[in-house]
Amino acid sequence: MTGFGQFAFKDQTLVPQVAQRFEAALSFHRHGRLDKAEALYKEVLRRAPAHVETIYRLGLIAKSRGRATRAIQFIERAAILAPDRPDILCDLGLLLKEARRFNEATACHERVVGIMPGSAEAFSNLGTTYAAWGKFDAAILALEKADALNPENAEIVFNLGNAFLAADRPQEAEAALRRAIEQSPAHARARINLGNALKDQGRLEDAVVAFRTALVLAPEDAEAHWNLGLALLASGNYADGWREYEWRRRIPGFAMRRFQIPAWDGAALGERTLLVHAEQGLGDTLQFIRYVTQIEAPSDQIVLLCPQRLKPFLTSNHSIAVVGSDDPLPRADVEAPLLSLPHLLGGIAPKPMEAYLKANPARVSAWRQRLEGERRFKIGIAWQGNPHYKADRRRSPRIGRFGWSACSSASVLSSSMRCRGAARWSTSRPSSPRSASASHEGGRRFGHRRSHGARRGGGQDHHSRDQARAHHRGREAAQCRD
Repeated sequence: MTGFGQFAFKDQTLVPQVAQRFEAALSFHRHGRLDKAEALYKEVLRRAPAHVETIYRLGLIAKSRGRATRAIQFIERAAILAPDRPDILCDLGLLLKEARRFNEATACHERVVGIMPGSAEAFSNLGTTYAAWGKFDAAILALEKADALNPENAEIVFNLGNAFLAADRPQEAEAALRRAIEQSPAHARARINLGNALKDQGRLEDAVVAFRTALVLAPEDAEAHWNLGLALLASGNYADGWREYEWRRRIPGFAMRRFQIPAWDGAALGERTLLVHAEQGLGDTLQFIRYVTQIEAPSDQIVLLCPQRLKPFLTSNHSIAVVGSDDPLPRADVEAPLLSLPHLLGGIAPKPMEAYLKANPARVSAWRQRLEGERRFKIGIAWQGNPHYKADRRRSPRIGRFGWSACSSASVLSSSMRCRGAARWSTSRPSSPRSASASHEGGRRFGHRRSHGARRGGGQDHHSRDQARAHHRGREAAQCRD
């Protein structure tokens, strides 16, 4: 079975007058007249407080209006009253996944799988929830089961490809995504993630072709443009790469502040003041701050907005005004994200330059004293970033992977992480090197691709028919109920 509405269920009996109210509410709901439907459902609920279908549909209306907490309350209540209704469990699992309550969400989907072991969509929902949780091995197992049950479902194959991609298995991701494209040639999202799988294998020319093909199908897709920009930059095409990279400004939720002033277009400032604001992670700020000095304008016409923790360091390194993210915003006439400067300055390529950042002399002296007497060659390793960053596992390896046997007898290793990196350090370090610490945190990395369809856990979910109708969504491949 592939549907979620094929199980008999005996709900609380409604007296005729209340039953008529419920049928009227159901009609309004199906025709999108949610205010009238909600009012009638609430009237029914006052007369029949244990009527599961009414409670469930009030949850669906709350979900359609973006009231996730209220939706979970209603649908959890319905699930308690009807613990074997797979449609209710399906929608509750999806809501809990959106709320990042992954343990409860997977329990719901595991229950659906137990009720409907032949449902490919049930296994797909379980797999995408595991992927959102970061449990990629479990996600792949569930999605492979879904694929085996329904190998012709392009969305399930797409979800499987996303899981392989998130698990750093790009060759298997490529194979799955090519299958999805073969089954659905107009699947732009699959072509975008195919480009990412190819890029992760170092096949940049093929990746560029995949992204450009996706853009033929979806010319305004910001993530396709942004991923194309990353591939072009990696291949050395800086002019086109920086231009495509600008599309990140149109990606909802991208790690960048928005301001109610015009964007700078790179033209002479004249008498205007430019606000340059840092974006993404600390490393991005430190890397791209070099471009601020290349803006042809007096330093008193440029203001840099940076993470608060970097303010003392950057203030000591620059003559321009530096304000922290917790400070009051200064007056400015135009704005530019820091990573847009290469594009605004003409799509320039990186070039060698003299050191543009200098450490605080007092801190240098303090570390010199701390390491006094240590004669071995000193190596500082930055290995741990912000663990809440979605792709941190791709850039924060366990410290033991640096190869202690080759360096532990001749090096002093410096940890990049205080507190957050302690577990990785303590489980892997030998007894001889001493560790130094300095905190570090980052957001989405400049060079990391964003997989389409993976924003909420690596795939497309399979909703109930009523939920899909309420949201006017067209990508769900399964129906929980009618």
